[in-house]
Amino acid sequence: MPSFGTILTSAGNDTLVGNRSANLILNPSFEADAGFAANNSYWATGTGLSPTMSLTSWTASGQSGSYAIWGNDGLGGIKGSASIPHGSNALYFGAGIMAVVAPFPTEAADGHISFSSTPALLPKPTDGPVTLSQTVSGLNTSSTYLLDFWTSGEDIGSFQFPVDGFFGVQLTGEPLLYFAAPSGNGPIGLSQRYQVYFTPSASSVTFTWINWGHYNSPSGLSDELVLDDVILNEVPEPGAISIMAAGTVLFLRFQRRNSLAGLIRFSDSTR
Repeated sequence: MPSFGTILTSAGNDTLVGNRSANLILNPSFEADAGFAANNSYWATGTGLSPTMSLTSWTASGQSGSYAIWGNDGLGGIKGSASIPHGSNALYFGAGIMAVVAPFPTEAADGHISFSSTPALLPKPTDGPVTLSQTVSGLNTSSTYLLDFWTSGEDIGSFQFPVDGFFGVQLTGEPLLYFAAPSGNGPIGLSQRYQVYFTPSASSVTFTWINWGHYNSPSGLSDELVLDDVILNEVPEPGAISIMAAGTVLFLRFQRRNSLAGLIRFSDSTR
């Protein structure tokens, strides 16, 4: 049986926690292609739309109709998102309207997403899913690491997208984590940062963001993910100890109140 790492805790807020100067992610704010790719280029490999680009240091995938774009809208965001927190460019994960979402997601006040049972997520086959990945090598399996990233949504605060969307984050060997994509109309507001603390079981870990598209909820159409400022840091030892202790306590509380298999959310940090 393979040995997997452990997600200690995940949190949602709108505060920068990561250290950009010690970042282990390459091209973390998607600035490396500025001056080389046309603004609003389509970055999801497999799209039939143009102009296309290949994101430096990242692996991307999409479908023939995927309309995921890179760049900015000249107003501080991209596709009407909140202002980009670092640099001038961000990624919009355009993936169409999903065919099936069952059951509907439940969103916590900090943006964590859960489902009452294993969800059936069927994107529109020509448009989604859209994925973005990067593999980081040279990690210390005795250390704790922090993955910190910023999110927003398309046309935030609009009547067109009255509901927060959701997306997935996958770390090698770990269950899929689900987080809300801000619409500006939900509990997390116009933007949200998420932090995931984990210990790797191997020196190489692949980080993947997955967007299946909008979905039609009982309250209207959901929004889609905008991503920027992805940070990966090794946590200094004193901080690692406190994080692991807090994660253990919160995990025991979580198990007592929720038996949903596969959910690895140990922290309910609020804004």
